[in-house]
Amino acid sequence: MNWTASLLAAWIEKEFQVTYSGRGTNWLLHRLGFSNTRPTYSLAMADPKKQEEFKQEFDQLKKLLHGEIDRIVFEDECMIRDYQAIGRTWFPKGEQKIIPTYGKHEGAKLLATLDYETGDVYFEEHGKYDAEVFLGFLKNFLATYPTGKTVMILDNARIHYAKMIQPFLDENKDKLKFVFLHIVRS
Repeated sequence: MNWTASLLAAWIEKEFQVTYSGRGTNWLLHRLGFSNTRPTYSLAMADPKKQEEFKQEFDQLKKLLHGEIDRIVFEDECMIRDYQAIGRTWFPKGEQKIIPTYGKHEGAKLLATLDYETGDVYFEEHGKYDAEVFLGFLKNFLATYPTGKTVMILDNARIHYAKMIQPFLDENKDKLKFVFLHIVRS
């Protein structure tokens, strides 16, 4: 449950027959060592050395724009879920809230690129993510950008390394090159 001050005030009144205002509930929670914050996400396996190497490689790629390469795009996948995510809730300081969800966990699965220079977005919606879908996405991407060389920057998702992708990259090495984000510790 997402414990807002008003929900907690209603629960306290029901359980203990004590009435608190929203402001009084906030004050009580602070006194008890709770904080109302958003969860923080961090790259659990980030490697600062590899991140620095990527920054240097990216600086070199930018210098090649409009020469050896025509565009740099960032590619990623995301899912827009059919259930609401909680932005803020009350929980003890230093503890991460784990929230069970219900439903079918369905939503829109998107694959997209963002052009570093122009901000243009190319995207597709699919029912799943797998190497076959990713290969189709790459084929459609190159059909949309049939001329010039593209450097595509990707994360380390398994579908990006799938064996079925390599022949396509070899076939299109003059049109498409992958550069992986260096964020995972070896």
